[in-house]
Amino acid sequence: MTALTVAPEVNWLLNPQSYRAPDSNVLLLAAGYDWDAVRTPEQLGLATAGRLLADAHDRPLLGPVLHSRRSECLYWIVRTGSTAHYRSNCQLLGKGNWIAVPGIHALHPDTVRWLHLPEAGVLTPAAWLAAALHDTRLPGGTR
Repeated sequence: MTALTVAPEVNWLLNPQSYRAPDSNVLLLAAGYDWDAVRTPEQLGLATAGRLLADAHDRPLLGPVLHSRRSECLYWIVRTGSTAHYRSNCQLLGKGNWIAVPGIHALHPDTVRWLHLPEAGVLTPAAWLAAALHDTRLPGGTR
């Protein structure tokens, strides 16, 4: 792996498959090695994240969460090997999938930004996330 520059608190997410395209401040991290990711639609993800971050009991369980405005999705970092059942509009991303994260010198961090960065090594429990996503009500009373 060439020298990749991310915020120091994110270095623990890098793996040998991580990649930075030349002349880019966005890094691609490979899922399925040390962690997987769950992609959720933006509206559902933001509603769930807001609820979990506001709860003092839930917040410590929450691992890294990325918000991609370009793809209108949130990406939740979970332990590998999840067998949790997610809502039909959510997708578990393992080996063969990549997520984009902002590099340390990203000029437009709002395109892809960290919504939540916990202490190093904290990964969201997959079954807990699946339950939280199922329990989230969206505006208009839908789930």
